[in-house]
Amino acid sequence: MTSTIIWPDTQYLTGYFSRLRGVTALTEMTPLSAIWFPRCRAIHTLGMRFPIDVVALDKEGVIINVKRFLTPNRIYIQKRAHTVIELCALSPYPLESWIGAKLDLEARSQNEEKYWATRIMFERMHEHTTVASVRAISIR
Repeated sequence: MTSTIIWPDTQYLTGYFSRLRGVTALTEMTPLSAIWFPRCRAIHTLGMRFPIDVVALDKEGVIINVKRFLTPNRIYIQKRAHTVIELCALSPYPLESWIGAKLDLEARSQNEEKYWATRIMFERMHEHTTVASVRAISIR
């Protein structure tokens, strides 16, 4: 099994105001950034200054949908989603090919603060097929 950190700057938003504000408080996102919204089926880009990519996960953490280049002042709803992840628009990763992959998020604390990163692990299933799973780990 091989693994790589794909989003070393991951934010996990659980508070009401942090979730409401989300990406709108940012002036930019990098390809290394990700914002996780647990227990979420819909997000908005109202007031945002740039487009984003969106990944929807089901209750088991399996990727069920990818929406590329969601422009400002839009609403994205995925009724089957349990978690939504916002990414930099036109993420360089092959997100669509990861549909069906399982993502796991794990927090590590250091001095009472939580740090997050997202790690993708590839496990060889068949001769020409790989299945990805993602875990968040502390990198600080």
